[in-house]
Formats: sequence, structure tokens, C-alpha cells
Amino acid sequence: MREDIKISVVIPVYGVEKYIRQCLESIINQTYKNLEIIVVNDGTKDNSMKIVEEYLSDERIKIINQENSGVSTARNKGIEEARGEYIAIIDSDDWIELNTFKDLMEMIEDKEDIIVFDFYKFDEVTQKIKKKTTTIEEFKNNIPEDKEYLISMYGSESCNKLYRREFLKKFNIKYEKMLYEDVFWKIETFLQAEKIKITGKRYYYYRNGRTNSIMWKTAQKDNDNEFIKKQKEAYEKMIELLDNFLEKNNKKFDIGKKILIEIEKKVWEEKYYHQIEVGKLLQKIKKYFFNKNVSEGEKKIISRALRNVLVEKKLEKIDGLNIFDIFLWKNGIIDFKFLKRRILKKS
Repeated sequence: MREDIKISVVIPVYGVEKYIRQCLESIINQTYKNLEIIVVNDGTKDNSMKIVEEYLSDERIKIINQENSGVSTARNKGIEEARGEYIAIIDSDDWIELNTFKDLMEMIEDKEDIIVFDFYKFDEVTQKIKKKTTTIEEFKNNIPEDKEYLISMYGSESCNKLYRREFLKKFNIKYEKMLYEDVFWKIETFLQAEKIKITGKRYYYYRNGRTNSIMWKTAQKDNDNEFIKKQKEAYEKMIELLDNFLEKNNKKFDIGKKILIEIEKKVWEEKYYHQIEVGKLLQKIKKYFFNKNVSEGEKKIISRALRNVLVEKKLEKIDGLNIFDIFLWKNGIIDFKFLKRRILKKS
């Protein structure tokens, strides 16, 4: 085994015989060749692995077999076996541009912990690329210097990144075995990272709309009691993970990072309890916004994250909001229509 591998590509495989060839072809034929390709067979029962075996003449490919344990366990196993300086996680029904790794390696300047790039969403039903309302480039333009971790507020995907292996090892970062496994991974990696580089270029094609995927099951959850139970367990676990993460890093993290964790926690509290209390959080945010060292870009991103928590929820489900109505309105977190409804409700 070569010791100078630059990128380890981890591909968990389960039930993707229709897509795995496209995924592998996009990685094997990269213009950047210094790769190892780790295929983790998560106990698939279809012909996916027979297709993978067709490519074993490429010595860069390594197969790891495990009993079906889920995507988190498969990704963790691949990361443990990785030898490269950087690790890419590629879902086996997705694919990437052929110049992806060449371009990304050219961006690395100072052992960045995470390299972030943008992606396309491919609709499996229409066979078309979906238009995205927001791009990383737009988001990136609002991120002030030394606050790159704020990109964690953009999406929850973990596949449109390169991660430095020693960084993941240093903080013992692993995927949690649960639904929405990407969400906590996103929070933990971005808030622990010291150096993050962001490009608005799109290299990754994320396939959605598969009728046998977890995302499809989410759409069918009202008819799946077992899935609803797993969802509730995931909500509870997410709250616990975020609490523990905040407590563990309380002295290390600045107030901005703490606020982002608390905002994320409110999202899951609403899902689990069907109501949220925001008074104490808003006190912190108000004090934070009056700090002259906090940039307008930072305020804008935090405001957007908070707006996503508040505006979509029914008013009666939000406690501790009233005294902050004007502050929220002035900072663009709620609009005048929302404010008017609040005033009418209080009168």
C-alpha cells in the first residue's frame, strides 16, 4: 500500500445496482490519480457488489464487507481504514465532475481542515438538475474573515467536502448511528475546524427522489409507524448530542459558536416537544448583535438561521418572544406581517 496517498474516497454501498457504475466511473476516471477508493459493502442484497468487482483491476479500489449496519457505520468503517491525507465521502448513488479532486487539491494552501464546494441536485423522477434558491457563493459572500464555520448554516450534506484525516482523528469525529446523521456531523466538524476553505464551484451531483432511499421514506412517514418512532428517537438524541457538545466545549467556543449550537438545538426541540422557549437565547443574541466586533455578515447569517426556526412555526408554540418583537423585526428576522399578527394576538 502506498504511503503517499492524498485522497481516500469512502463509498458506502447498499441497494444501488442502478447507480453504482456511474458513481465509480466518476471517481476512477478523475484527472487526479493519487487516490484510494474504499468501497464499504453494507450487506447489500442486490447486484451492487458484482458491479464493483468488475473494476477490481484498478488497484486503488479496496472492498470492506460488513453486515448491514447502516450508512453511519459504513462511513465510519471507511474513515477508519483510510490512509489518505484527505477524506471524501461519496454516496453510491451520486457522482462528481472528473476534475473535482484536481481542482480541490490545488486549493489547499495550509493544511485546511475542511474544503467546501457546491453541488447540484439531480431529480431522479424528472431526470433534471434542480435549480437551487441559494448557492454557496452567495452564502460565502456574507461570511466575515475567520468566521468560516458559519458555512455550517448552509445545508447539512457531508458529501460536498474534503476532510483532513488528522483533523477527524484529533477530535475523534464519527457519524452517529441515527436518522439525520449528517446534521450533527456538520455541526461537530465545522465548529471544531480551525481552517476552512470555501469555493462556490459545483462539482458534486446529489441524486434525490429515489423511491427506495431514506429520503423517500421520510416522505412516506405518515404511513410508517416504525419510521415515526425512529424519527422521534433521533430528535431526542440530537438534543442530547447538542447539549453534550455545548457543555464539553463551553470554555473553548466563543459566543457566536455557542449561539449557533443553541439555534440548532431549538430546531430539534420544536420537532420533539412541538413547542420552543426562546427568551434566554434571544437575550444572548441581542447582546451579541450590539457587540461592535460582530460584522453585518455574521449578523445576517445568524438572523437567517433564527428566522428559519421562528417564522415557520405557529405563534402559540413559541414562548418568550413578545419582548423581543421589535428587535427581531429591526434585524430582519421577522417581517411586518408577522409582527402585526403578534400585536393583534397580544391585544
